Amino acid sequence: MSELEVKSDTHQDRVQVLLQAVRSGLAENLTRGLRVGGSDSDLVDASPSQENEPTSFKQEAFAKACGKSRATISSILAGNDRANPDLSTLCALAATLNVSTAFLLMTRDDWSRIIQAVSTVLEIYRSDNTKLQVKLMELFDQYPIATDTAVNRAKLGFDVAKQLGLYEEKSIAGSKDDEEARESIEQARAVISHDSKEKMRSLYVGSAMANPGNKTSFQVAVIMGAVAIPYYKPER
Repeated sequence: MSELEVKSDTHQDRVQVLLQAVRSGLAENLTRGLRVGGSDSDLVDASPSQENEPTSFKQEAFAKACGKSRATISSILAGNDRANPDLSTLCALAATLNVSTAFLLMTRDDWSRIIQAVSTVLEIYRSDNTKLQVKLMELFDQYPIATDTAVNRAKLGFDVAKQLGLYEEKSIAGSKDDEEARESIEQARAVISHDSKEKMRSLYVGSAMANPGNKTSFQVAVIMGAVAIPYYKPER
């Protein structure tokens, strides 16, 4: 098998892992949404005290409300492998529940990364590390300039990540006298080098996608980009 074929297989594995995570997340998010997303018309003989209570949205009523078949809704809720709703369907589901489409597609790992990102941002503001604070402030002062292009935002995001210790090149030391050990070290270096490049790409993309008009959004995107790498990788 050629190197290109190996890379292709690895990429397909990652796509499948991510696809399954999103399917599961969509099923879980939609299920929870339906439990509390019913409208006033779904209440039958409700007492005044119940009028503001969350109500269940039945599958049949939900399917009719969003203009999709009940079979489609059932398939999505089941996390069916054949359930691949298009963008129009996802928007219809979100609009019917009155939430952002992104909420429906969030995986458990996504929520974890957001929590980690927000926690890190709060730690930055509360930090007693004056040197780090000054350096970050100098970098953030460049943010209005960085909004000119996605490339500038990406580069700035990478600099911020390095200051926060979210990105660093790792080196492995070992004995060169042992042939087997040397080969293992070289293989490990190759993996780390690949991972570093992947992490850098995630940082660049995350930074570039941040809301250009919001500095906090930028910080969260940088941290989420940096911690995204461990996820959605096939078993080695």
